[in-house]
Amino acid sequence: MRQLTAMLSSTLKDGPIVGYGPYLRYRLGPTIGRNAPMIVTVGEQKIWVRPGTPDLRVAFQSLRSELDILSNLLPRNFDGLIVDAGGYIGTAALKLAKMYPQSTVVTIEASSENFKVLQKNVEGSDRIVPVKAALHAEPGLSLDLVDRGTGAWGFSIATQDAGQGGTEAVTTVTLSEILDRFPGKPLGIVKMDIEGGEYVLFDQNDPTLEAAEAVFIELHDRIVPGCTELFRAFSRDRWLMNAGGEKFLSLRRTSANSGDCVVVPDLAEV
Repeated sequence: MRQLTAMLSSTLKDGPIVGYGPYLRYRLGPTIGRNAPMIVTVGEQKIWVRPGTPDLRVAFQSLRSELDILSNLLPRNFDGLIVDAGGYIGTAALKLAKMYPQSTVVTIEASSENFKVLQKNVEGSDRIVPVKAALHAEPGLSLDLVDRGTGAWGFSIATQDAGQGGTEAVTTVTLSEILDRFPGKPLGIVKMDIEGGEYVLFDQNDPTLEAAEAVFIELHDRIVPGCTELFRAFSRDRWLMNAGGEKFLSLRRTSANSGDCVVVPDLAEV
C-alpha cells in the first residue's frame, strides 16, 4: 500500500512535467518488460532516459534549477572550458552549454552504460565533448568502477579496497590532460559529482583546479571521510559558499576573465 501511495504521489507531482503517458512508461517500463531508453521532454529539452532508473530525477534537477547558481559567474560570451565531471547521462552538460553558448563543455563519465545514454543526449551539440573516463589526479590508471548498491548514479572509483566487485575497469584522466586538448582556453567552471573520487584530487593538490574560476561540487564524506576537510583547505584563499546540503561552490576571489571580484550575494559564505 505504501509503494502504491508513493507511486501515485510521484505521478501526480512529476507526470505533468513530461506528460502522464511518458512518465508512466518510464516508471513501469521494467515491470512490463520495456527497458530500452526512451525519449521524454523536460521543458524544451528532449532527452533519452532509461525506464526504472534515476535518469529522470537527475534530469529534473540539472535541467531545471540545480545549476542556476552558476549562470552569472562568467561573462555570457565566455569561450573557454567548462568541465562536467560525473556527467551521468549528459543533462548537466546540456544545461551548462545553454548557459554559456560560446563555451566548450567537456563532460566526463566513467560508466559505459551511462556513457551510451550521455552520447545520445549530447550528440546534437558540437560544443559538448564527451569523455569516457574517470577524473583523477593521476593519468592512465586502470581502476575498478564499483556499484555501491545505489543504482546507475552512484558508481564510484573511490572504494577500491571495500571488498566490492567492480562493474568494469575504467581509465583515469586528469584536468591537465583535458586542458591540453584545448590549448589557450581558460578553465571557467568545474562541476564535480564523482562519488568520493574528489578526495584524491584535493589530497594530491591538483594544481589545475586552482585555475578554475568556480568549482561546484557535491562532497561525499559518507563514501570517503575527509572530503569536506580537504575541500575547505583547497578553498582557503577562495570564496567558499554552501549551495545546500552537500553541495558547495568555491570561487576565485578575483576573476581572471573580468578582473573583478566574484560575488554571489544569494549564498552564505562558510
